[in-house]
Amino acid sequence: EVRIGSNTKTFVAVVIMKMVEEGKVKLDEPIETYLPGLIKGQGVDGKKITVRQLLQHTSGLPEFWSGLPDFFAMRNDYVSPRDVLDMALTRPAQFAPGAKFTYTNTNYIVLGLLAERVGKRPIAEQIETKIVKPLGLKHTYMPGPGEKAFRGKHPHGYHTRDNKPGKLEDITDLNPSMAWTAGAMVSTPSELNKFAQSIHDGTLLRQASVAEMKKGVSAPEIGGEYGLG
Repeated sequence: EVRIGSNTKTFVAVVIMKMVEEGKVKLDEPIETYLPGLIKGQGVDGKKITVRQLLQHTSGLPEFWSGLPDFFAMRNDYVSPRDVLDMALTRPAQFAPGAKFTYTNTNYIVLGLLAERVGKRPIAEQIETKIVKPLGLKHTYMPGPGEKAFRGKHPHGYHTRDNKPGKLEDITDLNPSMAWTAGAMVSTPSELNKFAQSIHDGTLLRQASVAEMKKGVSAPEIGGEYGLG
């Protein structure tokens, strides 16, 4: 098992697309419809940002994941998704919704909140019931609140303190709550492979949904295009 970081975003995107298929969410509907009064700030208006723009990183929402303290200092800290969002919304919008692509973790924190509000269940449980169980995955999960250790066999991770050169120290056990639906999940390479194949072959989603996800926006900063998650 390894921490899969931003591969988490694809799992969240699949959950959202399943809600689209069920008629519970519309891609071009403003986020305000689903999270009324929540997404607002300096140049930020939830009435002007669509679900699609969150999925494809064209919302202009500010990034929370910058200027963070040393990971060793915060490895035991639990941060709620709402606190992460509040942290982001203290900053101004990066640009007007739809103006361009900028990879922004905040988009997927908002999508996690949307999924919980619409699905009326925790996102970890929705990922489990909609993806993990149907595919028979055994080592793929969203860690629970405060869950720092891996559940199964895993390699160890090492890092230097304060992101400065120096002695490598074991950072394997940590609380990934800050990353939440933008990057907290755990899986294995073979299970990620099975998940990826099952998106494309129609096991998890209708082909129309897959086609929608594959429509890319120009994303020069990642050297290509970016679809819906």
